[in-house]
Amino acid sequence: VDVIVSGDSHTLLGDGLDVYGFAPRGSYPTVLANADGEPVYLVQAWEYAKALGVLDVTFEGDVIVAASGRTCLPVSGPMLRDSGKKDDKGAPLLEEMSPSGIEGVKAALAGTSLVYTEADPAVAAIARKYRDMKGDAELEVIATVAEDLGHNRIPGDGRDGYSLPLGSDIAPLVAKAFYELDPAGDLCIQNGGGVRVSIAKGELTLKRSYELLPFANSMYEIKMTGAEIVQVMEDALLSALDNHSTGSFPYAYGIRYDVDASKPAYSRMGNVEIRDRKTGAWGPMDMKKIYVVITNNYTGGGKDGYVTFKTVQDERGPGYDTMTDYALSFIQYARKLNAEGKALTRLSDGERCMKSYIAP
Repeated sequence: VDVIVSGDSHTLLGDGLDVYGFAPRGSYPTVLANADGEPVYLVQAWEYAKALGVLDVTFEGDVIVAASGRTCLPVSGPMLRDSGKKDDKGAPLLEEMSPSGIEGVKAALAGTSLVYTEADPAVAAIARKYRDMKGDAELEVIATVAEDLGHNRIPGDGRDGYSLPLGSDIAPLVAKAFYELDPAGDLCIQNGGGVRVSIAKGELTLKRSYELLPFANSMYEIKMTGAEIVQVMEDALLSALDNHSTGSFPYAYGIRYDVDASKPAYSRMGNVEIRDRKTGAWGPMDMKKIYVVITNNYTGGGKDGYVTFKTVQDERGPGYDTMTDYALSFIQYARKLNAEGKALTRLSDGERCMKSYIAP
């Protein structure tokens, strides 16, 4: 390996950025060494499109002879500056900078990692066209939320200001939505990181629904034995608790269980029960019986630590991609409840996937 282009660790790299109040974790590129002592160049362009990474590498044959790069942080107008005046609370008042002042900023930024940019008119016009098409559609109210539906990836992690001893309120509800819309499934497994936000009490808009489930995933079916289902859940717990990939933490509907995170990996799931779709009754999961698991096509491909999903398909053939958009599936479920005069609310204790959770 000569170059590692990293992602999703939200790591800022780049020299000289501390001058502007940033806290880079290393140079861009950061130079590592492989087992043979040869250089390996690691780059990452921070997070959320705040930066553009530029890496130039020169090879002679298959050997790198030169590598350099930088992190570019775009700065755009209009630009504001301190007016020298203060408001009634003593805070500085800002004023728009003059064209000559902006030219001075551009000159001062030359050669640094801060790059002054202006919107390309043609691209801006394309973006404006689609913003206009969205119009007020994203503000459509699709359901009423009866209570705050908090989200913790790992139970009690304090995410979004919630400390939930049995984990996310909203992730199991998302799993229930998929279960309700796919009658072929016996249970649904949803990774905590696939659900992005908490949902506040009040009105649920189309926009918030897509903030909740922003990825272009589809609902995916896999046939698995009860033992394999427990195995894939243990895979996810290993990824979340031992490998610190918190988004892997599993939530579900149609299955319930105890989790003891203080135990060694692959011994954390206990008292696993499954819900009979026809009668609604709960009973012990048959470890030899084949069940249909609903998940999303991302985790269904073995991603995010769910390795047994891939192993099972490698051995017995691929699962079935329903091609049903998972965000639209949740929206359809919310609209159905709304049409029936029902509000979104957290699952009852009898429906929740986690009966108990013991922290590591």
